[in-house]
Amino acid sequence: MKVLGWAVFLLSCSLLMLVVLRNRRAGAWLTSAGLHLIGAAVLLYVGNWAGAYYGFRIPINAVTMTVLALLGIPGYGMLAAVKLFLVS
Repeated sequence: MKVLGWAVFLLSCSLLMLVVLRNRRAGAWLTSAGLHLIGAAVLLYVGNWAGAYYGFRIPINAVTMTVLALLGIPGYGMLAAVKLFLVS
């Protein structure tokens, strides 16, 4: 079963690369999404670094990075409000 999972993963990665190489629009979309995710990770890191003095930390995971990639800096405010008022 594990081998089948790896085979499906490799096949899907190969097909994704084929789509990206054949269609420039798809490549531009993937590049844009990747840059947004990198920016979200940097924003989370800087926010955690600045909030360390106050003991405030937002975890860096797939959900928080996706929220920040989609919403930007207002998304960071939303995550901070959720952490302050609902989680703590």
